[in-house]
Amino acid sequence: MRRRSIAVLAGGLITAYLFLSVWAGSFNPAQWFIYAPAATSSVGFNLRVRGFDSQNIYSSLKEGENYTCLWAVKRGSGWLILGKGDTSVEVSGEDEAYVYALIKGSPSYYVDVEATKTNNPKVFESVLYGDLIGDRVNEYAFRLNLTGLTKPASGNTTFYFYPYFLSYQKPRINSPGDVNGTGTKYIEWKLSLDAEKAFAITKVEFQVNTVDASKIKLVRLNVPGVGYLDLGSPSNSSNALTWTYTAGEDPFKVIYVKNGDNTTRNYSFTVMVESQLSLYTVKATLTVYIADPSFSEEETITSSVNFLPS
Repeated sequence: MRRRSIAVLAGGLITAYLFLSVWAGSFNPAQWFIYAPAATSSVGFNLRVRGFDSQNIYSSLKEGENYTCLWAVKRGSGWLILGKGDTSVEVSGEDEAYVYALIKGSPSYYVDVEATKTNNPKVFESVLYGDLIGDRVNEYAFRLNLTGLTKPASGNTTFYFYPYFLSYQKPRINSPGDVNGTGTKYIEWKLSLDAEKAFAITKVEFQVNTVDASKIKLVRLNVPGVGYLDLGSPSNSSNALTWTYTAGEDPFKVIYVKNGDNTTRNYSFTVMVESQLSLYTVKATLTVYIADPSFSEEETITSSVNFLPS
């Protein structure tokens, strides 16, 4: 009977530990309940934001110029904006010390969600994305658990948030030479990117200006960050065959290509083609679709070569 009581007590303590860890946002009991706002009280915070380029550790990006940070709490289905940038706010007890950092990039910077989460242990749960506050601009909402912060003897608790970004550049593409003969042929398209720059791939297309699938066929296509792909059967329009790889259109699905080195780098989009041409020339075109940092528009990078009959 005594052993059973001890086992029940141990089980209860483990359950309580797990519950409190999730509630406090930390599995370290030393970080629990240094303070927690009462249900009817409010707590003051000095909120500070410092932005960085993920690929340049010496960077210091400016809020209001390179990016925007709004502080908010979620009330029911709506949002209450508390302030912007470096500011002081009052967080109500009903918010349970959860504050959202609403981060928007700029035409020059993507928001680096993974680096932001990695470098901010107070980010709690998944990151929201969309036009959350109805301003016709998409933003990322990082939910921050502000429990477990040491409260000073007087004044507000100061909290720093560090969003990370990727500097956008539209890459350049080479112009491979024409291809002669029949059989297995390779074309190596290369996109070049300067140091500390990045771009986001949403889709890649390989197209030939013929509908005769017996004359030319895509065997595989290399997409940087993904690998070699068999894209199966092409779509058939009135005058072309098109093979398509789609990554996705939102920032959680696109393929980010990042160059963190101190030199320009090339990223290969190599295609392997089976050619059986005998009488006429076929033009082959590679098109890479790239999302701008706002994810509201796409840019395209295109280059073509000719397959010549043997």
